[in-house]
Amino acid sequence: DALEKEATPIILSHTPCNKWKDGKIERNTESFGRWAREAAEQKKVCFIDLNRISADKLEKIGQEAAAIYFKRDHTHTSLEGARINAESIAEGLQEIICILKTFLK
Repeated sequence: DALEKEATPIILSHTPCNKWKDGKIERNTESFGRWAREAAEQKKVCFIDLNRISADKLEKIGQEAAAIYFKRDHTHTSLEGARINAESIAEGLQEIICILKTFLK
């Protein structure tokens, strides 16, 4: 629908969950992340690997400190977590060829 209306669709992978193993945050590269990337490739639209970008940031601060970026459960972020994900989207726009990055400050 977006392409038919000449919009600029961008598909994002899911945000990372607060699930860790051996000091690394769990990635979704073989499930939702892969499916999102494949959908973007199939439709020839932009893709931002939000899971990778945000997970890299959380790993840098470590499992214990990363807990403040989640609220009530391992999936839903706190306001601080939402800010990290928003920053990651902006960074992802810088990585891809997309007209929208010209609007970033």
